Amino acid sequence: MMRKLYTILICLVTALTVVGCSSAKKAIGSGSSYQKSNNEIITKVADSYSNWSTFSTSGRISIDMGNGQSFSSSMQLKMENNKYIFISLRPILGIEAARIYITNDSLILIDKYHKAYLAEDIRSFGGTMPTNLATVQDIFLNRIFSLSGGTLSQKNEKDFDAIPEGAGAYRIKPKSQLASFSYSFLLNSLNQMTQIEIVPQGTTTHYTVGYSDFIKSFNAQQATEISMQTLISNKTVNIGLEYNSSRIKWNATLDDQITINEGYRRITLNELVSLLKQI
Repeated sequence: MMRKLYTILICLVTALTVVGCSSAKKAIGSGSSYQKSNNEIITKVADSYSNWSTFSTSGRISIDMGNGQSFSSSMQLKMENNKYIFISLRPILGIEAARIYITNDSLILIDKYHKAYLAEDIRSFGGTMPTNLATVQDIFLNRIFSLSGGTLSQKNEKDFDAIPEGAGAYRIKPKSQLASFSYSFLLNSLNQMTQIEIVPQGTTTHYTVGYSDFIKSFNAQQATEISMQTLISNKTVNIGLEYNSSRIKWNATLDDQITINEGYRRITLNELVSLLKQI
């Protein structure tokens, strides 16, 4: 139980912070190599994104580390727009064992099973993509975004290009890219965003977040299955999230608060790194 819980916690924290904690880098223009934008496609997707205040659902998280090592846990996910991400892990009989709370400037992890907690400045974790909490929320909500301009909307749709990929699919790419890597979003013929692709400059490596099992939710195509890969101690780890579609709620009142009980031991970032190396 101890190893399972820490593995889930470490992998999830790593996946969440790897795209959310870097310092911003200078953006560069898209150049003239892109094909002409298909404004109709971009406008249609932008129009489907309704404004939201809160989002919540239940589901499962699964971790596959290869070599027969896999773990899973039920979870609850709650978010308030541009304020926080709250994740409750419930690996046995739906009983909460741990909480993760992420804001624009901090990460708090509470391990109820071991009566321990981690509280750190979010910048302590470093990261691949210079982004913010709102962008990580877009990743959870299967929405297209620009690192410099936020979620795709009617106000910023001119800042994106739509590049035909064949068979009715399109690659949506922000015109302003970073010097260190490029990123884009793949739409299928049903205008469902099925993948985020991140390609570091000067390498053949690419990172992806995949989306599947779509439903119509709050006027948009919402994926209920998300898959991502990350490197932990030079090991490729596959992380999957599954949303319970019947439990998805928008704009409901949320009252979750993070409280640290008396007597809990604080875990340092160095201790977390040591645990990570033992996986």
